[in-house]
Amino acid sequence: MNDVYFCVKYSIFNIVNNLLEAKTGLRIQPSSEYRLGKVRSRVLKSQSVDFLIDVGANKGQYVERVRKDGYKKIIYSFEPTSNFKILEETSKRDKNWFVHNLALSNFEGEMEMNISSNEGLSSSLLNPKEILNQGFNLGFFQKEKVRVCKLESAIDLPETNNGYLKLDVQGSEMNVLLGAESILSKFKFIEFESALVQLYEGETTHYEISEWLIKRGFKPLQLVVTHWDSNEATVSLDAIFEREVK
Repeated sequence: MNDVYFCVKYSIFNIVNNLLEAKTGLRIQPSSEYRLGKVRSRVLKSQSVDFLIDVGANKGQYVERVRKDGYKKIIYSFEPTSNFKILEETSKRDKNWFVHNLALSNFEGEMEMNISSNEGLSSSLLNPKEILNQGFNLGFFQKEKVRVCKLESAIDLPETNNGYLKLDVQGSEMNVLLGAESILSKFKFIEFESALVQLYEGETTHYEISEWLIKRGFKPLQLVVTHWDSNEATVSLDAIFEREVK
């Protein structure tokens, strides 16, 4: 759902802001991909990020954005669905872009993925809840069997502790992080989308993910509002967390 954004009405914005300030001490600014993109671009340029991991690549839209912003170093993308064919073809134009036909989680094996009707942008290993149909008008009419792996064993990462991890995995963010816990120190920044309430069965909410990251030495750098349903009952966020320097 990263590529679709809505305007936030003032009342719901204040409610969400108060909740987040109580949890993290940080207030959200109404925003879009533009504001998050500015922070991401600044980070990738000024912090000498040595490599970027793109989990949930879809057709490669995210990488095309960061390349347009001027990031030239190594990128590893992961996409488990049939969209991988398009991703693979797109990546052939870029010698520093490596793509993998895998889903990432906290286990290894095979699993059926629920494929969403919005060109797969909301596809998930988790089962969607009814709110996605009612609030976001999304359908999940087919499944694809995909290979699943832990990030810590999926590839050999560069010998550096200045990586950037981006997650867009529709409710499985915590599972991916758990599958990367032994190599978490390799990342200076973690970008992820998360919901304040469950959109998928078993989804870990933004508050829980934030608490987990903070306990492991990360702090919020940027939070932006991205989605809510037609009843203003659900809000999701994009976030960038930064590892604190000790």
